[in-house]
Amino acid sequence: MTIETADLIETLTALGAEVRWCSGNIFSTQDHAAAAIAPLDWGPGDGPDLIIDDDGDATLLIHEGVKAAVVCSYGDVGKGCAVALKQASARVIVTKIDMY
Repeated sequence: MTIETADLIETLTALGAEVRWCSGNIFSTQDHAAAAIAPLDWGPGDGPDLIIDDDGDATLLIHEGVKAAVVCSYGDVGKGCAVALKQASARVIVTKIDMY
C-alpha cells in the first residue's frame, strides 16, 4: 500500500466504486497510507466492483470467480501479475506499459 494506491482508492470510492484492496509486500507498504484506508467499509454487498492489488494476491480471487482484471503498471510485477491472471483464464487489461 503506497500513497499513490491510497489516493487511487479514495478517488474511486468518491466516484462511487466499491473497492477492496489487499497488500502483501511489507517492504513497499507505507503504514500511514494503509492506516488512512483501513477504515474503508466494504459494506454488506456480495463482493467488490474493483480489486486494487500490488502484490499478485488477486490471483486467488481470480480462481474464486473474478474474470476480468486491470493491470495498471506493466513493470516486472505487473508483467508477472498479467501472466498469472491470464493463466487463470482472466481477461487482462493493461493500462500503462513501462517504456523500458
